[in-house]
Amino acid sequence: MRAWLRQMKTDFDASVDPEHFAWFRRAFLGKFVFLEWLSYLEAREHNAIALVQPILVSVGALLAERKRGAWVGPLLVLLLKVAAIVLSAPYTINHAFFDAGLLLLLTTYSYDMTSSPHPLRIAQAGILIVFVQAGLQKLAAGYYANGEFLAMRVLFDD
Repeated sequence: MRAWLRQMKTDFDASVDPEHFAWFRRAFLGKFVFLEWLSYLEAREHNAIALVQPILVSVGALLAERKRGAWVGPLLVLLLKVAAIVLSAPYTINHAFFDAGLLLLLTTYSYDMTSSPHPLRIAQAGILIVFVQAGLQKLAAGYYANGEFLAMRVLFDD
């Protein structure tokens, strides 16, 4: 166990190839682009106002690809995410807060490769913690296999 923990710390402190961080940023922002356009296409009503959010998220993902000012793209997506969290409260889904935290990380550390620990390592640790916590929570509640939406059914079942 000690050897495993020592190896985890060594891996956490290891340097990160800037291209790996760029691909993480692309994949993470790409998730938002995909989900926003999917949400727009599945909406019952299509109008100009509903089209603004997917366009802004797409512009944010494109702005993140710039060498100078790459933080502007994740900041734009972060502002939209925070607005969505505020507007959906108190029914905000838990991972929205985690998404906002990772967007804040991408905004503040966009191209700072000298920071320690590296933002990608912080994101990896955060993702691991969230997965472990969610799994333990499901095991403790006894609905790991077939009750993912048990709380919703109990609270809102007619």
